[in-house]
Amino acid sequence: LESTNSKAKGEFGWLDTQEEYFIYQDNSFKHWITGEKIPAMNALRDGYTQAVTIVQKRLKEIFR
Repeated sequence: LESTNSKAKGEFGWLDTQEEYFIYQDNSFKHWITGEKIPAMNALRDGYTQAVTIVQKRLKEIFR
């Protein structure tokens, strides 16, 4: 989170590097050899939810 007295900015996700398999792990997939369903990690969803919560809290503090 970056913030000043008049703005707040937050980021989430894979900010520096991203491997191709990240998106499969995050959304779930069927393993191509075993056929096993690999459950979703939902890291992007969870990161988004947390980022929005933190930025909203900071914005409320700034604009009181």
